[in-house]
Amino acid sequence: MQELPTLTVSMIGAPGSGKSTYLHALYATMTRGVGNCNLHEVTNNADVQILESWHDLGQGTSLPQTSVKPISYRFVFSREMNPSALLDWTDFRGGALHDFVGVDGSLDTQTLLNKISLSQAIFVTLDGEHFRKPVTPERREPLARAMVTHRISSVITETLTRRTARGLAWPSITILITKADLIDWGGGPGRTLTGVVDEVRNLLPVAFQPRVCTAVCPVTVGPLQTLPDGNVRPDGVDPNDVHLPLMFTMTHYYRTAAHLDDQHLGKLAAERGSLKERLAALPQSSRRAVRDQRLRLEQELRAVEVEIGHNQRRYDQSTQAISALAARLGNLRVFEGGSPARWAAGRRA
Repeated sequence: MQELPTLTVSMIGAPGSGKSTYLHALYATMTRGVGNCNLHEVTNNADVQILESWHDLGQGTSLPQTSVKPISYRFVFSREMNPSALLDWTDFRGGALHDFVGVDGSLDTQTLLNKISLSQAIFVTLDGEHFRKPVTPERREPLARAMVTHRISSVITETLTRRTARGLAWPSITILITKADLIDWGGGPGRTLTGVVDEVRNLLPVAFQPRVCTAVCPVTVGPLQTLPDGNVRPDGVDPNDVHLPLMFTMTHYYRTAAHLDDQHLGKLAAERGSLKERLAALPQSSRRAVRDQRLRLEQELRAVEVEIGHNQRRYDQSTQAISALAARLGNLRVFEGGSPARWAAGRRA
């Protein structure tokens, strides 16, 4: 397989918030394909394992809880059957986020924190059960504790400051409101998407600070009603909108790549201009020193032209992908620095 750029994706949230279930639903949906985009696992055995678990869920068997040994996946993202990125995605147990590290802590907690610091995309899962009713000021603090949003905020803050110090681009942040079917969208006050987004903003203000690009997406895998034996009703598996967070993640990735390529193209253009000026300034002379200098400058100019061509093609590919993917974001709410992102403006409800 060709060498692909790797995106590290981290998912954090409270235990039971639906991280593993969402991951299985996303993979099952994207293997079939959405909008000419697909996912597949690099390793055949991992592909079989995740799809068998999804099949078992559809037959009524609950997914096993993730243990202290994380499960790593390597998904290839393809658009129009052209592989474009490798997603390094690790499924951690819910408790790993707020355990101690060090000799008295958990090994998977340190691994999780390291992964997050390297991530180009962070998925935050918030249990939709907590949004059944409006998150009033009186309920906000108890719900923040239940959804561990204080800890999530600390981890995001540390990640952004670390990446700033290293001169790295910031990751996209996707806030998943899982089990969104539990919310009575047509019910009482505040049960519109706009109202829920405002509540999320109050719970996780760090995700809406300047320069942070964040999407808020309610998703559902279906009612998943629990039976007396602990399993779920087989007819309760019905994923909805699970692909949108991935579409946002990839759109943000391409936007970041295009921005970096555009900056580099500007530097290369300036370098090309300088080389041309230096060539034009050389005297018309047959002296060996002048000939050698002209030859060296011409070689440098050709190398710059080749690099410009490579970067321009990559930039064009990114902009084409941005146009195709952004059109599929639907009514996904995307914010840049806390304000609605103009490039992702969709329907409002």
